Amino acid sequence: MTVGSANGDAYPDMVFTRQPTGMDSDLDFPNKGGAVAVVYGGPKGQNAALKPKWITQATAGVPGADETGDAMGASAAVGDLDGDGYGEVVVGLPSEDVGKAKDAGGVLVFKGRASGITGVGTKVIGQSTANVPGVDEKGDAFGGEVHVLAAAKGVPATLAVGAPGENTDQGGVWLFKGSRTGPVTKGSVSFGESRLGVKPSAVRFGHWLG
Repeated sequence: MTVGSANGDAYPDMVFTRQPTGMDSDLDFPNKGGAVAVVYGGPKGQNAALKPKWITQATAGVPGADETGDAMGASAAVGDLDGDGYGEVVVGLPSEDVGKAKDAGGVLVFKGRASGITGVGTKVIGQSTANVPGVDEKGDAFGGEVHVLAAAKGVPATLAVGAPGENTDQGGVWLFKGSRTGPVTKGSVSFGESRLGVKPSAVRFGHWLG
């Protein structure tokens, strides 16, 4: 779970993610690759006017497909990435297969709105997205960790994405600047231990951002 304001009011919202467990609880909520839901806050606790709904990759407007083992929701963050006052909900897909690259990973960005998040307008970012450094490779786990670097009020925040499996578990971090249309890939950068003057090793750099 993570906390932020997805609908732009003064009350914090709780973002929950769920992945199949293989237990009986899966019967009550059938999905294959994971899901996200937001419980919206209000002056008396929960905002009763905005009902939380589970969103999966089978939800209309969400890129991709609800597939077993995608690990949607293994990481999540909330922040205003387009400067409009509503927090985008960012969800990792570290076990998403991209082409023949198993577990290459990706990230979903759900647009914040006064009425809450839906599948409409959801963006996906991965190493196969134009202008993103690197390439999709088996086990990269891009989206294994996500974090929003908050800027001043009204200024689009920056999105940080970790890929702990990059380069045989050496790991790496990608930075995407916010804009009036959300995070942009043009000008995005990536770095790991070598960029920091440290000899790379299998430490899964980017496994934890906070």
